[in-house]
Amino acid sequence: MKTAITLTLFLFSFHVFGQDDKSKLLEQRARNLHNVLGKNNKAAWKSFMTRNFTQALIERPMRAQVVTTENDNASSTSTSTEHAIEAKLAMFERLHQDFGKAKVSSVKVEGDKVAMTVTTDHGMTAIFRMEAEPKSPWLIDKLTIEVEATN
Repeated sequence: MKTAITLTLFLFSFHVFGQDDKSKLLEQRARNLHNVLGKNNKAAWKSFMTRNFTQALIERPMRAQVVTTENDNASSTSTSTEHAIEAKLAMFERLHQDFGKAKVSSVKVEGDKVAMTVTTDHGMTAIFRMEAEPKSPWLIDKLTIEVEATN
């Protein structure tokens, strides 16, 4: 009976340590994304994508939706869909321009999901939401960025 209890505790401990390693890895992926956005270097952006994104994410068409709300609460929406890595490089370039010098306010990891909040000195805030594949090496399979700017 002692062996069964010890084995159960060992398996439970291994699972907890595995989760901790996964959380640290996902947090580091988010921080690395922030760091690479600080560089004006397409080769660095592409390298980050190939090392940290699933192939499915790299190949998946990118959709962008922009909602603009004016002071009178009137809003407009535009949506576009672009393909593959060139579109993602263009997105990284825009993120570099907007958030290359931003500061990380928080990084929260829950399971396979990461939410990183960054803020600029100019009143812009972005939440980078990443979802990792459910198994090791836990590459990023989904990336959503929500931006809020105040005038």
